[in-house]
Amino acid sequence: MVTIPWAAPPVAVALIFTWMYNAQYGIFNRALRFLGFAAGAENWLDNPSLALPAILIATIWQIFPFASVVILAALQGVSEELRDAAVIDGADRLSVFRAVVWPTIQPTVMLLALFITIWSLRRFDLIWLMTQGGPIGATNTLVIELYRRAFVYRDLGQAAAVGMVGLSIAIIVTLVYFRLTLRTERARGQR
Repeated sequence: MVTIPWAAPPVAVALIFTWMYNAQYGIFNRALRFLGFAAGAENWLDNPSLALPAILIATIWQIFPFASVVILAALQGVSEELRDAAVIDGADRLSVFRAVVWPTIQPTVMLLALFITIWSLRRFDLIWLMTQGGPIGATNTLVIELYRRAFVYRDLGQAAAVGMVGLSIAIIVTLVYFRLTLRTERARGQR
């Protein structure tokens, strides 16, 4: 049940969230009106200040199950003996987390952050289906711009340049990840 949002097709997710954000029928506006936060109907996807947070909510809803399953698996790999030893030595919950749990799950969390960052850089389907990069470019990303340059404007040279910028950003993010991983491993080796 937990992994259903992650397994759901992006087209279905985009359609469902577009309905949920609808000014007239959407559940988000109804809930806000019920709570007294919104007097009028607001179309989230047509408002430049709300479109990106709306896409972000849909993206988090879709990616959260994968991230939670990965972190759960990492937490299950933490040695129970080390936790018990820290508690016997008088450590409180926060100290146990900082000294035992976090060092164990940190590599997994860092790799997960790398994957989510790279997936976010190449996120196309949800954004294109919900806003097509609008309104007024509020949800425009490199991948949306690449698609426009290549298939709308038929300018393959500029599309290739935009693609290379995206690839460069992904490589930089990956290099930063490897550098942080190397630094963490060196710090552990010095202890």
